[in-house]
Amino acid sequence: LSEILRKGRLSDGDNMTLKDYHQLINELNKFKLTFENKLSDFDCIITPSALGEALKGLEFTGSAQLNTTWTLLGYPAITLPLFTGKNNMPIGCQFVTKKTKDDLLLSISKKILKNFEAELKNFKQVCPVEMLDKLENPISLKPHIKKAG
Repeated sequence: LSEILRKGRLSDGDNMTLKDYHQLINELNKFKLTFENKLSDFDCIITPSALGEALKGLEFTGSAQLNTTWTLLGYPAITLPLFTGKNNMPIGCQFVTKKTKDDLLLSISKKILKNFEAELKNFKQVCPVEMLDKLENPISLKPHIKKAG
């Protein structure tokens, strides 16, 4: 495990009482209900996937700060490298849908990738649109797209 996990998140859990843990779980469940209600009019959330462009190398992949909410909520999310930063590295745009809406997320992602296809040809690591058809479970890890109709 990384030092960040050992000395950060896992250490926080080790130092928490069971009562505190249960209180946080109750707060999380309330947050889930509130969030679910606020998103009822939307199919998709569009949000940055990171605080900047991708880092060079694989030693550190960056902060999960902008992904944690979706992981806690159990919402499916997918990141598409739609833009390029000043170092010519991709900038990811994260698309999120509600629980059990994985198929909708993949459908939206395919449409977005098709619209950005010309821009994405510069990146060898981009997942082609056809590959999304083969994905069964997207990684779960603000403008909104409103429901059609």
